[in-house]
Amino acid sequence: MATRRLYWENPYDAEFSARVVRTWREGNEVFVVLDSTLFYPEGGGQPSDTGIIIVPGTEAGKNEGKTGGLSRGFPVSFVREEDGEIVHVVNMPRDGSAGTFLTEFEAGSSVRGAIDWKRRFDHMQQHTGQHILSRAFEKVAGASTRGFHLGKDYVSIDLDVQVLGDDLIRQAEDLANEVVFKDVPVEIVERPWDEIPPGVRVRIPVEEPLVRIVQIGDFDACACGGTHVSSTGQVGIIKINGIDRSHGGVRVIFRCGWRALRDLAEKERLLSETARILSQGESAVPGVVGSLLKKVSCLEKEIEKLKRDLLELEILKLMQESGSTNEDPGKKAIIKIYPDKDQAELRVIARRVSDLTDKVTVVLSRGPRFGLVVAVPEAGESEKVSGHLQVEEDASAIVAKISQKWGGRGGGSRHLAQLGSKDPLKAGDDEVLAGLREILGLS
Repeated sequence: MATRRLYWENPYDAEFSARVVRTWREGNEVFVVLDSTLFYPEGGGQPSDTGIIIVPGTEAGKNEGKTGGLSRGFPVSFVREEDGEIVHVVNMPRDGSAGTFLTEFEAGSSVRGAIDWKRRFDHMQQHTGQHILSRAFEKVAGASTRGFHLGKDYVSIDLDVQVLGDDLIRQAEDLANEVVFKDVPVEIVERPWDEIPPGVRVRIPVEEPLVRIVQIGDFDACACGGTHVSSTGQVGIIKINGIDRSHGGVRVIFRCGWRALRDLAEKERLLSETARILSQGESAVPGVVGSLLKKVSCLEKEIEKLKRDLLELEILKLMQESGSTNEDPGKKAIIKIYPDKDQAELRVIARRVSDLTDKVTVVLSRGPRFGLVVAVPEAGESEKVSGHLQVEEDASAIVAKISQKWGGRGGGSRHLAQLGSKDPLKAGDDEVLAGLREILGLS
């Protein structure tokens, strides 16, 4: 038996009465079918209504979630359509009374329902606004809507054009809001398929014998099963917030009504706060920010140059240390522990020192994340001389052994390998130095 769709007949109603047709349970979900309902099922790009189903004696909202007594209310979290029936997904009680729940909703029993009206009206504003904006883009840019999504925060339509210029976007937004401000009536008419008037937009096939057409004055007519406001003035405002690419076309992101107002209020707050921080008027913010970004870019370049110069000094210092105070008496390897270097700096130091000294070079940073780089000179094997300490000269093999000892993940080639961890190194310098010397065959 098809469910009577009260959300079409009385879209502005928030409460209704109905009889239970059937109820069943699948795992942790309970499903209820009523003979009539105000709950809109998800479909056509519009999310479902939510709310509460109330057994006799419960006043909507007052006993929601109560588990004692004869009256109870059960939240409806999702609604869908199956073969003409509207199926309500009802939250299971958490008090172990699932059996009692199913008894209360036995076939033929009377219940009441109350939808979340704030959510419903929001969807009505967004969906009606979408119709208006889609038609505006048709008129202004010759762009047809081929996709629609009504999300929790914003709405989007996908247009079948490759590019939309700023002027066309502004024209479409202005035209859409002109229709809103005129407070044009929004009427619902039903027609058989073969009697659909010319110019009615039909984006997807409709399986019903009668086509439900949402008519916005003489501005637009579109086949649609969603819920809508009764006049365009109730949409409030339509504000385009962004343009993106989507499936070879253009995606328009926008908000209507209360959503648009809240979004604009938040952006105004952020602009005002930014102006206060900059000690400037709001109109001066873009110019000031642009000037600051240029200065930051110049400073970043100077900082990068200073960092390179500092690295050169540290490389020189490390080479000097390796020639006089390095712990390796055979001078076949150089080891240096830094308190805080990033991986990129470690790579530069290890590679340069190894190339300039023809020695295996191991440099590591204790934090904020443990990082280590091993560099082996290309001519390493030819430099082995009888009587000198034999150092293992395979960077990836050295890193693998270090990883086994102190953790971290890494890899690389025979001549350059690295190791990293999300945590700082806990072992002390003396322990680390002794461990590295052992791995390198220096002790």
